Amino acid sequence: FQTLRTAYGWYLYGRETHNAEAMAKAQGVLNLALSAPQNGGAFPTIYMVNRHQWFADDGWAGYQEDYHSFCMSWTAYWMLRWIQDLTPQRSAEVLRFTRAYGEFLLKHQLPSGVIPSWYSPDLQPRAEFRDFNAETASSALFLATLGTVTTDHRYIAAAEKAMAIVTREVIPRQRWFDFETFLSCARKSYGF
Repeated sequence: FQTLRTAYGWYLYGRETHNAEAMAKAQGVLNLALSAPQNGGAFPTIYMVNRHQWFADDGWAGYQEDYHSFCMSWTAYWMLRWIQDLTPQRSAEVLRFTRAYGEFLLKHQLPSGVIPSWYSPDLQPRAEFRDFNAETASSALFLATLGTVTTDHRYIAAAEKAMAIVTREVIPRQRWFDFETFLSCARKSYGF
């Protein structure tokens, strides 16, 4: 469900086949992602072409107006992969966008290392999946990559802190559940 990742492959195909049109269209997806309006670093991840409108999330969990850190982190990670592997000439604009998001994560990471999953439009973490969630791992991947690209150790330290809780609390008991376990296709109580 990650169009930016698909466009990454499309760009590679265009480069391999010398198809400039395919490469340009693939970059159009990156352009669209970079046009997402940021709110304190958070950003919507769904664009409805027919409505010309951004949505913070798809609403499967029932939080269509809220920002989902998993989706933001996965999108921002692929933005970084674009400049690492395909379009280094776009580093300034991508880093401007991804650093703002990285700062958002640093601000909201809990002392435990957890990065809450959902944020209201005023950037307050929702109680659901605030204090524990395996989705913290996606933000750790993004932060580690951002730290590598920028050489800013704050991002690396935050990634290590996030992975420490995943290693300690998620992996031993295989607690990989996310919102779909409780709120989407298989609704059940949080105590399940």
